[in-house]
Amino acid sequence: MSEIQATVQEVVDSLTGFEEMAIDAATGQGIEYWSGTGRRLVVTRIMAAIIEARKVAGDKRPSEAQVKAAYQMVQGKTQTELAGLFEDEEDEPFEDEPVTDQGKDDSEQSSGPESSPGSVSEPE
Repeated sequence: MSEIQATVQEVVDSLTGFEEMAIDAATGQGIEYWSGTGRRLVVTRIMAAIIEARKVAGDKRPSEAQVKAAYQMVQGKTQTELAGLFEDEEDEPFEDEPVTDQGKDDSEQSSGPESSPGSVSEPE
């Protein structure tokens, strides 16, 4: 397996309903279960399997059998190997000063710089 140019969360966010059903068939539980358990390594293994199944499927959606086979294949990977596959997720060092858009609420996201009435310059 080569490095995945996405974070684990980006792969989770890109799942289709068919892939969610295949995860359930491969693991016996849905992705929402695994995400809610705090078992990040299991979620990382599942997302690595999804990426591998997508590669095998090519332009088509991966089948349940492809996801199951890929999930079995990633079971042989160590935690270090799995961690090295994905891009690192940027941590929010301070909740009050988020670095990423994920850490901001809607009121903090703006489309441009704020202007104040006193900052307008007159043409010369």
